[in-house]
Amino acid sequence: MSNNGQGLIEDDATNSEGSTQQLLETIDRLSRTVEQMHRRQEELIKKYDTLHEEGSSFLGMGIDVLDDYARQLSGQGIELETSLRHSIWMMLLLGQRLSEVDLERLNVLLKSDVLNEDAISVVGLAAQSRASTQKEVQNATIEKEKVGPLGVLSALNDPDVQRGVGFGLHFLKTFGRLLRASK
Repeated sequence: MSNNGQGLIEDDATNSEGSTQQLLETIDRLSRTVEQMHRRQEELIKKYDTLHEEGSSFLGMGIDVLDDYARQLSGQGIELETSLRHSIWMMLLLGQRLSEVDLERLNVLLKSDVLNEDAISVVGLAAQSRASTQKEVQNATIEKEKVGPLGVLSALNDPDVQRGVGFGLHFLKTFGRLLRASK
């Protein structure tokens, strides 16, 4: 029994030495892993700092560009902040009031030549003529009398009337041709 007891003690001592050795190896592996984690953490912090600096620099450049743009617009009499606020308000208002069908119609209108520079110019001239004529009528600088056939024939001697009639006739001819082509 004493041999048996001594054998158990020796086994325990051997097992203890083996367990201690395993424990030390595990601690060593854990220490290396922790060191690797610390190195990786330091690398990540350096990368974060670099990204933060570059991001801040990029953001600063973007703000400078926007400031320059706002100054240019302001020089043209356009207040960027007010314009953006009004634009957002208008988009929300239109978004509430326009159906998909309305938006499709608006898209067709935008794709047509109605916003062509020449078309806008002609509409602008027509609006100016209309406003000017209205002022003249209101201020009684032109007579409000009815004009008969002889008055029309007499007015055709005026070069401005001839130019307007010529434009109107050419417009009607082009409009008729487009109507025929669209059928």
